[in-house]
Formats: sequence, structure tokens, C-alpha cells
Amino acid sequence: MYKGNRRYAYLILYLGKFKGVALDVFEQEPLPKDSLLWDAENVIVTPHNCWVSEKNPIRVEKLMYSNLKKYKEGKELANIVNVERGY
Repeated sequence: MYKGNRRYAYLILYLGKFKGVALDVFEQEPLPKDSLLWDAENVIVTPHNCWVSEKNPIRVEKLMYSNLKKYKEGKELANIVNVERGY
């Protein structure tokens, strides 16, 4: 809605133009600890976890099998956690 103009979006939120919003995708992820959104009373920040479904165990099993095979073959693994970035 306000893509590219975060300050305007913050102003709209703080002026109460929206009764409330729920957000889970941000320009920078994870959302910085000093973001104004954490303290806004009309904002709910949710975890970005739309990948969860009843098929999740099957996908995890396939990923694990694939990564084990790649590891054995000396290939690059999929979905490596980047500790420095926080995810």
C-alpha cells in the first residue's frame, strides 16, 4: 500500500488512520529490534511462517533426505541458517 515510503506508513499508523494492522513481511527481515512497529499499539507483528501446513512433515522429510544426499556428495546444502542475519 505504501511501498517505498515507510515514514508515511508510520505516520498513518501513529495518527490512528487504521484501527489496527497485522504485518508479517517486512523490507528487512527479521524486523530490526529498534523498529517503531514493535511499540505501535495498533500493530500486530506476526512471525513470517506461511509455510506451515499439513504437508509440512513430508516437505521436511524430503528436504532432509535431499540435504543428506548433497552432504554425502559434497554439494551445497539447501536452506542453510544465516546466524549473522538472524534467520
